[in-house]
Amino acid sequence: TMEVELTQQYRVDGYPAVFFFKNGEYEEYTGARQNASIVRWVEEHSGPAITVLASEEELQKTLVQRVGTGSSYFVARGTKALQELFRQVAEMNRALGLFLFVENLAADSHVVQVHRGIDEVVELRGEAELADQARVTQFLQKEFLPPFGEITEDNYAAYLARSSLGLLWVCIRDETFEEDTSRLIGPFREVAANFPQLPMVYINARTYKEHIQDELGCVEFPTAVLQLGNLSAEDVEPDRYRMVVTGEASTAASLSAWITEVLAGRVQADELDDPQLWDEEGDEWGGESPAEAASEAASTGHREAAPAGEAVPSGEEQGTAPRGTADMGRSEEQGTAP
Repeated sequence: TMEVELTQQYRVDGYPAVFFFKNGEYEEYTGARQNASIVRWVEEHSGPAITVLASEEELQKTLVQRVGTGSSYFVARGTKALQELFRQVAEMNRALGLFLFVENLAADSHVVQVHRGIDEVVELRGEAELADQARVTQFLQKEFLPPFGEITEDNYAAYLARSSLGLLWVCIRDETFEEDTSRLIGPFREVAANFPQLPMVYINARTYKEHIQDELGCVEFPTAVLQLGNLSAEDVEPDRYRMVVTGEASTAASLSAWITEVLAGRVQADELDDPQLWDEEGDEWGGESPAEAASEAASTGHREAAPAGEAVPSGEEQGTAPRGTADMGRSEEQGTAP
């Protein structure tokens, strides 16, 4: 790199690095490394902060496009005054998701909504609340992530920012992903309400195979993996605890009891390099053992084997992803996902 001072100023630690500058402020792109994702991100940041839709029907058609993306959409219905307030909030929070507005003069229909997860909608109502920009901003920033949601390269950085105490993952096999997700989402939403200090996510075992193997140690499915420690700190090796969540073990009561025992120190953490987790000939997908992955990482310049297409959070606020978190992003030297 020729521009050494610029790379140091903006803490560039991998390539390609994409930044968006506006009004003296900048934001680094931390999403998927596919062209469509980058183009969408640039359009969302360079175009109008909110999309004004002509009708409720047009809004519903737009909301359908959110299904399966893992993204959050923010909807406001109300007067021109709410539209302007919503625009100002959106301008400062573009990274959270897509902002949509539909004019509706009926006072009982004025609302700000967050559409998140599979089918969740949370609302903010009240004349005073909807006239308070700080209150609307606080609501959106608090609610944009579902209490138990699918983790992807697009929302990884946001989950990492909330994982100062730990993170609970649920590894789900691709072949039964929809079935297991539907079965587990209810119990885990209840559990998430009991332990708000721990973000809870589920992850596709095929899409992020290397992370499932090398960091979470999942060999049976579905498996809950609780990592304790500040996952955004470079010098922290999070403790890891695993439990297969089938049958009685998948109920909210059993899950809550297990987490309570872990937090109380009455459950022994995994040995992270336990050779019994692996077959020397590879796992059921024919993937690499941890030793092979580490060897390949060293030879290619990667910090750790990581889910394909995921971005490494950087900067003072987010820190660098340590061992034990999804190193979701670019190669430091090659610019391609592992």
